[in-house]
Amino acid sequence: MSKHINKIFSMIQTELKSEKIELALVDDAKEAIKKLSDIEEVRREVVNLASKGSSKMKQLDKELSDVRSDLVIAINTERAVELFKKYIKNAQSIKNKLEKSAKELGVSPNSIQGYKDLDNDIGVAEFDVKRLQQAIDLAKNTLKTYR
Repeated sequence: MSKHINKIFSMIQTELKSEKIELALVDDAKEAIKKLSDIEEVRREVVNLASKGSSKMKQLDKELSDVRSDLVIAINTERAVELFKKYIKNAQSIKNKLEKSAKELGVSPNSIQGYKDLDNDIGVAEFDVKRLQQAIDLAKNTLKTYR
């Protein structure tokens, strides 16, 4: 009878081992399913990021194009700078003539109507032309850098 009990015990052990193996396979399957769902989650995230990135790049490309156009317009004002310098030179010449006339008459140039305004406006215009040229140079360098 002990043989018979040993045989039954052996069969029970075999069945327990197979159930243990089946449980391990179920755990493996659950782990595999989780990893596979991770792939889907990563795919969704990457597709979302790529879509947003593409959209933003298109927007940036348009903005960059607009900025380039603005910079070209700024650079094209350089021709005006030369004209403005001629205006300043002409105004300076008129100022010098007023000073010479005032000296000949023995009066202060400040007593001549318009002299103070002309003197002040020449200073402002010189400053403006200098700043304008700096802005044009900045536009040129920026455009050169981001071509």
